[in-house]
Amino acid sequence: MVNLGYKIAIAEQITDPVPGKLVEREVISVITPGTYIKENQNNFSYMAAITYEPYRSGENYHLAW
Repeated sequence: MVNLGYKIAIAEQITDPVPGKLVEREVISVITPGTYIKENQNNFSYMAAITYEPYRSGENYHLAW
């Protein structure tokens, strides 16, 4: 599904099951095509982000890798 571009939500059961009632669940993580890493992957995957913020006293660039 990730290879097709879908986002996947991983949810865990947070209440005990009771017959005749719905079980409460909570999303613990979301997997997207940009954040998915195969467990048996032999090479590294890198992600980078650059932002630019102009200010009166100068320009600020932020880099995250």
